[in-house]
Amino acid sequence: MEMRQLEYFVAVARERSFTRASQYLLVSQPSISKTIRSMEEELGVTLFNRTSRQIELTDAGRVIYRKAQDILVGMEQLTEDLDEIAQLKKGHIHIGIPPVVGAGFFPGVISRFKDQYPGITIQLMEVGTKSIELEILDGTLDVGVICSLPSEDASFDQFLLMSDPILLVIHAKHPIACKTVVPFKKLAKESLVIYRKDFSLHDRIINQCEQAGFSPRIICESSQRDFMTEMVATGLGVTFLPKRVCKDLDPKRFKVLQIEGEPLSLDLSLIWKKGKYMSHAAREWIRFAKEVF
Repeated sequence: MEMRQLEYFVAVARERSFTRASQYLLVSQPSISKTIRSMEEELGVTLFNRTSRQIELTDAGRVIYRKAQDILVGMEQLTEDLDEIAQLKKGHIHIGIPPVVGAGFFPGVISRFKDQYPGITIQLMEVGTKSIELEILDGTLDVGVICSLPSEDASFDQFLLMSDPILLVIHAKHPIACKTVVPFKKLAKESLVIYRKDFSLHDRIINQCEQAGFSPRIICESSQRDFMTEMVATGLGVTFLPKRVCKDLDPKRFKVLQIEGEPLSLDLSLIWKKGKYMSHAAREWIRFAKEVF
């Protein structure tokens, strides 16, 4: 059965006249009569009692009329919903961001996106880079921000958002707090507070230590930046944070130093699964992020 058949049938039932239905639909009366007859043959029932002056629905016709109205209303609503999705009036996006990124990077961008597309909802999930990649592959996330440069990984489409220098964060009364730059090798005897193993920055910091000729003394691995900075503030260790994040630290409690030698940076890339269907909202977020960054 076709939607056109239901549309013709409902018009005739509502108008109780083939002639008035024809005028309402702007379709010839013979076409409507032929369509209703075909519908009756297909269903094996008589839909209208045509013997009276004014046509009446049969018992079967009344049942179909009630259901047909619901179907047509539902189809109209579906069409409107699809139009709103296509016009970006509706939508939902699951975005993964690593805690190392946090509040210093994305609230402003998301706010601008929401101002432009108020009907699109965004759900942020704060997980490590490695988890983001896995959850994009299994479909839990639409897109994600990872802490690495774009790679040749065939599983993802990706592009670089930004690079932010990594700085050393120490407590304000640390013996080297008077300095502005410190060589990486000088950290050999320091206790390090770093991100957990599921964060790409974890491996990069360890590699940097090894390149400087020492094995790091790690006293804490965490996913919570606030906890890490509090460890530093109490003098239990030192940590590494992106420059943008460091701007929000209290200068009375912390000192931020540049690291001498090979630059260490937080490279943020936006990634999504290659070849996967992307919703209109997700595609627009990718376009918007490219434009902003």
